[in-house]
Formats: sequence, structure tokens, C-alpha cells
Amino acid sequence: MGHGLAAALPLLSIVQTFRTMIELGYKLPVIIHEMNASLQRQIPRGFFVSATLAAIDRHNRTVEVWYGGNPAALWVKEQGEVMQRFESAHVPLGVLPSERFEAHTSVRQLGDYNTHLCIPTLWPRHAIRTATPLVRRVSWRP
Repeated sequence: MGHGLAAALPLLSIVQTFRTMIELGYKLPVIIHEMNASLQRQIPRGFFVSATLAAIDRHNRTVEVWYGGNPAALWVKEQGEVMQRFESAHVPLGVLPSERFEAHTSVRQLGDYNTHLCIPTLWPRHAIRTATPLVRRVSWRP
């Protein structure tokens, strides 16, 4: 959707949807499906929101990931060894109507070592020159 206020407005409602559904205990696929439906109702055709959603279950030592429309994320050990590459398996939120939208997630077992889920968040001008995106990390420490 671009940058600035016009691009941010649809995010307000899906952030609220996300927070409310998390508080009510809904599972990740249900939340993703509702976020997509919300965007379908609110944004003009041809617009979308790329997203990566991850849920870490410390009790079962798993991470559940849904990845739609972003560059690949990496699950890496603290020393830098890549354990898993998450390619975008889904279209971004808001592209498909609910009946055709896939909210299936993938679940991976967490190990007994410190790890990070590295998600490229944007490619600013300096990153294009240096070929390194800004990265958001979600960390797991057993």
C-alpha cells in the first residue's frame, strides 16, 4: 500500500483485530483468516498487506509461523547457523477473498539452544546498496 498515513490506516483495524483475538485465546490461523477478511472489507481492490506472524509456545517448545508476501525469513542459531528458511508460502493479507484464502501455518520444534527468527522488514536505500535488509528478530532462549 505504499508509505505514509494512507498506507497505515488499514493496519489500525487489523492490529486491533490481532490484539483482541490474542486476548480471547484464538489460534493463529483463525486470527490470520479474520485479519484477511477485515482487509477485504476495508481496503480498495489491488491493495494488500504483507505480513509475517509467529507464535512461540514455550511449554511445547514450538514456533508456529504464517508467512505471506515477504522476503524469506531465517530461523538461525545464535552463532549464525541457519536452521530453517521460511519462504513466503501464502499471498499477502487482503489479496484473496475469505473462501480462497489459506491461513495454514507451519510448526517447527525449538531446540535446546538460543535461536532467532530473522524477518527482513524493509529494504531502505542503504540496504539496496549494501544488499542487507533491516531485520527484526524474534528470539528464543530455553
